[in-house]
Amino acid sequence: MTKLAAFAPGIFLIGYSIGTGSITTMAKAGANYGVSLMWAVALSCIVTWFLIRIYGRYASVTGERALTAFRRHIHPGVAMLFLIGLTVAVSGSIMGVMGILADVMATWSTTWFSGGISALAWAIAMVIMINVMLWTNSNAGFDKILSALVGIMGLAFVINFFIMMPPVADLLAGFIPSVPDPVAGDNSTPFLIISGMVGTTVAPAMFLMRTTLVKSNGWGVDNLPHQNRDAIVSAGMMFIISAAVMAAAAGTLYQLRVRCTKLAQV
Repeated sequence: MTKLAAFAPGIFLIGYSIGTGSITTMAKAGANYGVSLMWAVALSCIVTWFLIRIYGRYASVTGERALTAFRRHIHPGVAMLFLIGLTVAVSGSIMGVMGILADVMATWSTTWFSGGISALAWAIAMVIMINVMLWTNSNAGFDKILSALVGIMGLAFVINFFIMMPPVADLLAGFIPSVPDPVAGDNSTPFLIISGMVGTTVAPAMFLMRTTLVKSNGWGVDNLPHQNRDAIVSAGMMFIISAAVMAAAAGTLYQLRVRCTKLAQV
């Protein structure tokens, strides 16, 4: 258990990559094109591993966070640009996830008593709880809790993959780079789907957060080997979860010829 906890920072990073955008993009790719775009997932995760390793190595050697490095060694305007961009992007993602979670909790609460608790009330309660934790500094070990939840999520996707996996020959063929033909009536092209897959996997917030995690864990030059292994665990789990979602959609929707042509409007 202690050895697993040592890789909590890498597992925690997965939460910055695997979200609603990643899940819907991978599911749509699997439903429309089977596993023919598995190579794009693998390539994206390789790039992600390289950048996680580089950012973590920089923080281990210099002790600087990414935004601090941008401000000191490039230009304060660059750091501010990254900060504003990430604030907008992360805020949008959090609002989307918070909205889904609030709706789920509202529906679940109807099993307790008639009418349940409104989604707005759940959202307000969660915002208050998070702010209390931040202001009172009672979030010690929070990254380990979230890492455990991400691990459970990954395990659920992997089990689902084995239940509904497509033929092994198709899986292996999916690692050969190719661009499938567009799906009739789809509101996006294969190139747009590939771009979405890369964008949701190679997430800038994840790399900036990596430097913060390395610094908060006190990893220095002596910890470089462990930092490298942690990066492999992080990128490897990202690939497993993303590939499992795509393969599950390919083994069900694609085989049944059910295509996702208006997923962006759902």
